[in-house]
Amino acid sequence: EGRDSRRNRRRPKPKMDNKIMVRRASEDVSMKDLLKEIQKLGERQENYQTEAQKIMEEYNKQMIEMRMEIKQEIGQLKEEVRKTFEDIKELKQNSEKLENSQEKIKKKMEYLENKNQKIEKLQERVEQRELESQLRFRNLQEEENENIREKIISMTADLLQKTTDKMEIEIDRYFTYYSNRHESWSRIDMIWTSNSLTSKVDKINILLRDKSDHCPLEMIINYKRNHWRWRLDDNLIKSEKAILENRKLTKEFFNFNDKENVTKQTIWDSYKAVMRGYFIQQKARANKVRNYKIEQINN
Repeated sequence: EGRDSRRNRRRPKPKMDNKIMVRRASEDVSMKDLLKEIQKLGERQENYQTEAQKIMEEYNKQMIEMRMEIKQEIGQLKEEVRKTFEDIKELKQNSEKLENSQEKIKKKMEYLENKNQKIEKLQERVEQRELESQLRFRNLQEEENENIREKIISMTADLLQKTTDKMEIEIDRYFTYYSNRHESWSRIDMIWTSNSLTSKVDKINILLRDKSDHCPLEMIINYKRNHWRWRLDDNLIKSEKAILENRKLTKEFFNFNDKENVTKQTIWDSYKAVMRGYFIQQKARANKVRNYKIEQINN
C-alpha cells in the first residue's frame, strides 16, 4: 500500500485539452439555445393550436348557420313545389271542367242547329202551303165549319171526271211542263247537283209559268241571312236636352246598379244594353214625328 501511494503521488496529473473545454462550453450554450428554441416552438405550436381551434370553431359555426339556411331554403322550396303541384292540379281540374263544358256547349249548339234547321224546314213548308192555298182558294171566303179544300177537290174531280181520292193526290202535285199536243202536264224539268252541293242547297221552288211551256225553277244555294247591326245616330246626342236626359239616365242606372257584389264588367255591359235600347226608342220616336210632319206637308 505504501508503494502504491508513493507511485500515485509520483504520477503527474493528466492535462485537460483547451479544445475539449471550448467544445463543452459551446455544447452547453447550444443546448440552452435549443431548449429556448424548443420552448418557443412549443409556445408557437400552442398559439397555432389556439388559433386553429378558434378557426375551427368559427368554421363550425358558419357551417351550422349554412346548414340552417340550406334547411330553411329547402323547406321553402318544398313548400313552393307543393303549391305548384296544387296549382297544376287545380289547372288540370279547371281545364277538364272547361273541356267538359265546351263539349256540352258544342253538343247543345249542334242540337240547336239541328232544331233550327228543322224549324226552318217546317216554316218553309207552312209558307209554301199557305201560298198554295192562296193560289187555289183566291177570292173565296171560307165560312165557319166549311172546308173549301174538299169543295175544290170535288169540283175539279167532277170537271176532270176523276175520283176524289185520285184528285186529292194530284192536286198537291207540281208540274213543270205543259204539252199542248197531248194536253197534259209532266215533270221533266229538274236540277241535278253533286253530293258536295246537295248539303248547300237551301231551297228549290217551282215558279208560275208565264210565256214559256216550262215552269221556271228556283234554287237557293249558300243562302246567308244579312244580320242587322245597330249603329248610334249622332243626332240623338247633339241637342242639349238629349245630353241632359242621357246624363240623368246614366246617374239613375249607376245609383241603382253599382253594388259591391256586381263586377264592373257586368255593370258596364248592362249599361250599354240599357242605353242602346233607350237610343233605339228615341230613334223610333223621332222617325214617327218626322213621318207625321211629312204626311202633313204632303196633305
